[in-house]
Amino acid sequence: MKKISIRSKILLLLTPLFIVVFVSLSYIVYLDYQKLVLVDRTQKGIELIQHISLLIHETQKERGATGGYIGSNGKKFINKLPNQRLLTDEQVKKFTIFVKTINYSNYSPKLKLELNLL
Repeated sequence: MKKISIRSKILLLLTPLFIVVFVSLSYIVYLDYQKLVLVDRTQKGIELIQHISLLIHETQKERGATGGYIGSNGKKFINKLPNQRLLTDEQVKKFTIFVKTINYSNYSPKLKLELNLL
């Protein structure tokens, strides 16, 4: 041990410290990446819920207009129903486009199956 230079002794002492720091920083980066993936997944989930909510809202309005039209024997909602169908169709298109942008690898396989049934 006496023949080892002071520089080598210092390096020998600091090497474990550098390894611990490197491993610790790597772990912190990994945890931050996992948080980023979770945030992205949550954000996409919120967007999905918003699209589903808008689609349900438009279909409910169409259902109400259809009920009013049928209940009045075609005397009421005659102009509103075709316009509402266009709005519903537009929302279906937006929903379909959004569903195609989802990276399903971050979710359960059941989600993709259920969304493709819509």
